[in-house]
Amino acid sequence: MAAPDTAAPAASAHPLPEPAGTLADLAPGCRACVSDVVSASPAVARRLRDLGFLPGAVIEAVRRAPLGDPCVYRVCGYSLCLRREQARDVQVVAAP
Repeated sequence: MAAPDTAAPAASAHPLPEPAGTLADLAPGCRACVSDVVSASPAVARRLRDLGFLPGAVIEAVRRAPLGDPCVYRVCGYSLCLRREQARDVQVVAAP
């Protein structure tokens, strides 16, 4: 008779990614996935979501202005420009 398997359950095949910070921290040429949109203003958070910054969306930082603000991002097949203040409202994790 075989002994019952008493091994611990295996870790999840899809572990949660570690937070990478905010969209404002993303260097040009790097990609990340949106994890959440948080803002002091619900209207700003909604507008960012309307623009395509939805959880799971892959974002690429394209270029940054010479003085660091604003920055161009590619999301959902188009490019858009955000100031650092708005980019700090988008939480991102490392892209798979």
